[in-house]
Amino acid sequence: MAQFLNSSSVDHEGSRATMRTPDCELSDDGIYFQSVFEEDDLDKLSPLKLLDVSINESRQASENSQEIPFDRNEWLVVEPLSGRQRPPRQNEFLQRLLNNPRYSSYITWIDQSTGLFTILLPNEVARLWQKVKHRQTSKEMNYDKFSRGLRSNYHKGLMEKTYKKYTFRFVQPTNQETDM
Repeated sequence: MAQFLNSSSVDHEGSRATMRTPDCELSDDGIYFQSVFEEDDLDKLSPLKLLDVSINESRQASENSQEIPFDRNEWLVVEPLSGRQRPPRQNEFLQRLLNNPRYSSYITWIDQSTGLFTILLPNEVARLWQKVKHRQTSKEMNYDKFSRGLRSNYHKGLMEKTYKKYTFRFVQPTNQETDM
């Protein structure tokens, strides 16, 4: 049967000490678990039923997700002079996103000849930007932070104000991806 461990128990194996989690049980096969059932109820649970439930939950989560498979290498920009690869700048990221048909549900051109586009899923675009930049932070990128960066492009002369929510315009529209 399972033996109960308390928070003060410590196993000493040679020079290594292992702390146990409070109120956990050690099963006969050496697996630790936290019990919310009585001991008699544990015998009624089937591992196959638990596995089946978790597989179905993960399938439903993946079917509901609009997540597009992410490949960091497709976003890298090659510097023309040095030949080195680097993550894109924000305006380069947006142009690559606009020119990639896989992301047409995230962002789309309104008028490509004038550089006018709209962001359809702002939070998804912000999360993708976080992945592309490979930001190593505990804070999640959200649209507010992402758009603050976009607005800084107004002062740099890369974009113009449109005065419409989620709608932006490149100053120099391009039909192809550029390495700025």
